[in-house]
Amino acid sequence: MSTFEELVQKTIVELKLENGVAVQAYAEDTIAAKLQRVFNALFDQYFFPRYTATTTYTLDGSTGKVTATLTSVIKRADDIKHIWYATNTRELPRKPSWINPNALTGGIRRYWEPVADNKIFRILPITTTGNVTVSYRTKPADFTAGDTVYMDDDLLVSGAVFDWLVDEGENEMAVKKWKGIFDARESQIRQALNSGPIPFGTAAPSPFTDWMSE
Repeated sequence: MSTFEELVQKTIVELKLENGVAVQAYAEDTIAAKLQRVFNALFDQYFFPRYTATTTYTLDGSTGKVTATLTSVIKRADDIKHIWYATNTRELPRKPSWINPNALTGGIRRYWEPVADNKIFRILPITTTGNVTVSYRTKPADFTAGDTVYMDDDLLVSGAVFDWLVDEGENEMAVKKWKGIFDARESQIRQALNSGPIPFGTAAPSPFTDWMSE
């Protein structure tokens, strides 16, 4: 992991190594914007460990909503990964669109669904009481130069270099090269995220940086 400014400089270094690519000093703002865009796209697609947390909340027992205000940690329903009721080990399903929420008035069959307020979601039936445990990701504000970015350096830099080269449109071979680098790195990251914790410190070398384990 690196600071945002370090990522900008790493991107500039890679661009300068490509034949025919001229990177001016004023381009730093453009590169920063591209890095932010790559981060945003990847954040929306994956649940990265350093941006993911699990918290238990209390239901109000009347609206299906929790008593806490959630918008400081959960910006939108898409940032919810799992919701568990009480001590159940099986997560609650998201309510299918074809189910009438008003028909869910009793029993033990529970769902969750998004709501358009600072509670983000509610549990159905709405009279459900007790606690729910929520796994969610929290998106940081747009980065400034000194902010640490807890995402893989190579993934972000290769994405920004590829984006720059596509916009420039003058080096087709470089575009293909960096698309391949980005796609390969994303595939590695996706496999790592889907397979659980990575055993750092073992004899087998790992291609991943420490953002994955913290």
